[in-house]
Amino acid sequence: MKRSEIDLSIDGWIVEAGILQGWKRIYVRDVTLLSFTKIIQGERVKISVWPTKMTVAASLRYPKQGKLQKFCRNVRQDLMEKIFEDPFVHMESGYQRKTMYDSG
Repeated sequence: MKRSEIDLSIDGWIVEAGILQGWKRIYVRDVTLLSFTKIIQGERVKISVWPTKMTVAASLRYPKQGKLQKFCRNVRQDLMEKIFEDPFVHMESGYQRKTMYDSG
């Protein structure tokens, strides 16, 4: 199997998992990035996935903390599917948290 075929199969299940949970795909210039958006509880949530590293970023607003962007590396398929079901689920432990206004 060629490298491009492997990448397409990874991209394919990620896109399918997002669409099945009602996420809208956002097409961006960066071909290594898959982006999705969805309105949840009146707020726009964005999920970005870098399939080659299985890194996920979620931009969302928490009631107490305000707007946050969180990252998770080496995401397995089962967790990726859970993130699309509920993007707050992967924020529990082992993830970097950074407010969207921090410079560092």
